[in-house]
Amino acid sequence: MPEAGLQNEKIYGRGEVNQLFVDRPPDETRVIFALASSRNFRPGEQTRLTDILEGLNDKLVVMINGTMQHLRRLAPSKRTWENVVALMTANEFVEPMDDVPIAHYPDELTMKVDELTVATPKTRGIINKVGLFIARLIADEDVRNETGIQSEYLIGALAKIVKEVQEKLGARRIFQPMTKESSKTVMEVGILRYPDFEHPFFKLYHIKLDIRACVSQNVVSVRDWRAGIKGEYHACRYKPRDEIIDGVLASIRADLIQGARESLLGGDSTSTPSLM
Repeated sequence: MPEAGLQNEKIYGRGEVNQLFVDRPPDETRVIFALASSRNFRPGEQTRLTDILEGLNDKLVVMINGTMQHLRRLAPSKRTWENVVALMTANEFVEPMDDVPIAHYPDELTMKVDELTVATPKTRGIINKVGLFIARLIADEDVRNETGIQSEYLIGALAKIVKEVQEKLGARRIFQPMTKESSKTVMEVGILRYPDFEHPFFKLYHIKLDIRACVSQNVVSVRDWRAGIKGEYHACRYKPRDEIIDGVLASIRADLIQGARESLLGGDSTSTPSLM
């Protein structure tokens, strides 16, 4: 089975997807599209598409290979969430499993800046609060476990953006009402997870996290500092499109039978069907 032009792209196995979210500067904006599998692979070895296909039934093999042929035509720099969804929508080898794709936009989580201070009695409370926000954003426990987004990561990012706003204002006193705000995207990740024995479908999901810091001041120079987290989560599942894949498999089998007929029995080659 061909590698579909994706030989050099890392495939993240079970327990590896969280590498996209850990050991990275919390202020570094990243837009990532990655290929993943829920199967375990040998540590330190490059996983290949042939490893993904090993042991799967014919329908899944055709669906995966056909999808990868489409994906290789989309340059890595063009693999935005919108473009990959459009590619899957036009992909003749798959069809949606769900009537309506999942889309979550929970209310912004806001907090006072002093809640972000490390090593205070409030620390555990804000960690739990951010953890609940992540759970509301990503209701799928499977995806939460796979990505392993940590509350501490987002709290660190919030503390940094607050510090940036504080440094811009400096120590100077301003004797009039004012509002200053800064915001940024700290994470945007798309994952296309391959089918396996327990999950015979593609799972495509997208996570985007934005943070902001805001300070407002009244006429008596009293400043009110706030910080917030906003998020987006989208997910779609795709199963084999039976009528197309059955036709492909029938053509493959007919080719194999005709090849055997020609080599062993000297059969007529004029009726050999086209593969695709």
